[in-house]
Amino acid sequence: MVEEDVGYSFAMSLRGEAFYPSELDVVVDANLETLLSLDPGSTSKSGRVLSNGVLHIKGDSIDALYRFAKRVLENAVGVTAVEFDVARFFSGQCNLEISATEIAQISELGGDLSISCYDNED
Repeated sequence: MVEEDVGYSFAMSLRGEAFYPSELDVVVDANLETLLSLDPGSTSKSGRVLSNGVLHIKGDSIDALYRFAKRVLENAVGVTAVEFDVARFFSGQCNLEISATEIAQISELGGDLSISCYDNED
């Protein structure tokens, strides 16, 4: 029996001690959503003072996030960490494919890749 494809979620975080997202002069594309944008010294929701600036963006693909990150990295200083998060929502069996192009894009940015799978039947 073939299971219905339930979906993916793609996000990316840019971080750094000297990274100030509030100073970015880069427009977020229409297919992207800013989930979190905090400068170093800001207070998180849990009340912790952040030592790093962080920009967390959600998009519709790794490629869209990569293109945005390239623009940010060309115009910003202080980014020392890039992380891509892929979440796979499934029923039955979790199959995940990341293309060679997407892997090369993540690698070009020196990014880490985090993959999570969530069973919709739980």
